[in-house]
Amino acid sequence: MNTKFRNILYGTMLGVAGLATTGCTDLDEHLYDTIATENHEFTNKEIMAMFGPVYSSLRNVYWGWYSYADMMDQSSDVWCIPYRIGIGWGDLYVSMHKHEFHPQIAHFNDTWTRNYAGINACNKLLGYQQIQKNPKLVAQLRGYRALYYYILFDLFRNIPLDTEFEHPDGWLPEQAKPQETFDFLVKELNEIADDCGTTIEMGKLNKYAIHMILAKMYLNHNAWFQDDSDNSWYGKCIDELNQV
Repeated sequence: MNTKFRNILYGTMLGVAGLATTGCTDLDEHLYDTIATENHEFTNKEIMAMFGPVYSSLRNVYWGWYSYADMMDQSSDVWCIPYRIGIGWGDLYVSMHKHEFHPQIAHFNDTWTRNYAGINACNKLLGYQQIQKNPKLVAQLRGYRALYYYILFDLFRNIPLDTEFEHPDGWLPEQAKPQETFDFLVKELNEIADDCGTTIEMGKLNKYAIHMILAKMYLNHNAWFQDDSDNSWYGKCIDELNQV
């Protein structure tokens, strides 16, 4: 009995040893349901599809529920929203109209997150080497990112300024000083204007749109920084408008 058990044990050990010596040592993964971006050459159609979140985020910013348009028009005399059941009798709209802002008004959080969703979409694509080789695509992404940052800057002024998609563990965004953000936007827009071209194409920014954003930057400079001592910004605004 002991001899039989010993033979079985030895046989099992030899079998395991044999499997170990012939086991797979090639640990390179084979992806069947996803595309490895570092090895895949994207077609133009695939690249355009990847731009979807860049465009759709802007639609949500302007026309989503509690959107940028809501913030601008409900806090002025452009829109009149009646009381109605289901949204707290519409009291948040009364607060918006009276400029009595508080954390329970969803407009601020929703507009913040939608703009940063667009910024993250731009930063992600700007990290792809294939896109980095195409100046026009890079200009589009930098232009859209600048537009999202312009909206955030106009609304909040003190905002995190981030141009990277990948971050180390534990990374947290930090607010940039308003002047730093303003200078970044002006520099970005001036650098990409010519690469955006003059073609009018749905969803894409051309150089005229870039000059218009710059014009609005200069027009609002003194109000943003609460300094009326330098009127040259209005002249810069006119110069940009003359480019449109």
